[in-house]
Amino acid sequence: MGYVDNMIYTLQFADDQVVMAQSKEDLEYMCQKLQEYSKWGLTMNIAETKCMSLGTDTDHLELNGDIITGSTEFRYLGSVFTKEGRDTKNIRYRVTQARKIICELNGSQLRWMH
Repeated sequence: MGYVDNMIYTLQFADDQVVMAQSKEDLEYMCQKLQEYSKWGLTMNIAETKCMSLGTDTDHLELNGDIITGSTEFRYLGSVFTKEGRDTKNIRYRVTQARKIICELNGSQLRWMH
């Protein structure tokens, strides 16, 4: 069994979670299952929840009468994911962040020398 046979369905870190599915129906089902965890205190904030679909025109999900709005991009653990599936925006974001840090370091170094 190789890596090709494996599928990642969730990414979790602290109170953030990404749920992935191959169809809108599967995603709605997985989100309903997540809501079942409320009996243990885990709640899903629908107002802060977004969905993004790759390769389809799906722009929202319906979950128990609530609408989860669509998004063309999202940030997870510092990485930017876009609907197009390209990493150009992610690279630009990381370069900008690195430049900010370099400028801060250079500024503090100049202040220290004077």
